[in-house]
Amino acid sequence: MGNKLPTGAASGLVTPAQRSLWFLGQLSQTSQRLHSRVELRWPQAVDRALVAYGLNTLQARHPILQTTFHRLAWGDIEQRTGSAAPLLLEQGGRL
Repeated sequence: MGNKLPTGAASGLVTPAQRSLWFLGQLSQTSQRLHSRVELRWPQAVDRALVAYGLNTLQARHPILQTTFHRLAWGDIEQRTGSAAPLLLEQGGRL
């Protein structure tokens, strides 16, 4: 809806199965998040830069981790691959 796609991003309409899941999610009165926050505890200090690099490499290899969904003005749903924000690594609740 007027959002400009980032360079290298691709877009397309969703599949019938994705549309069904979207519709059911819209019927639900609860907030549905398609992402999860995970807390990991290691017994020793870890190299935060290395962990961040690994997460970003994982996201780059799997298009579904780069995909966001948007409702278009006429009601269709579009998926945009390559438009997701980078993964964030927090330490003790701080970025």
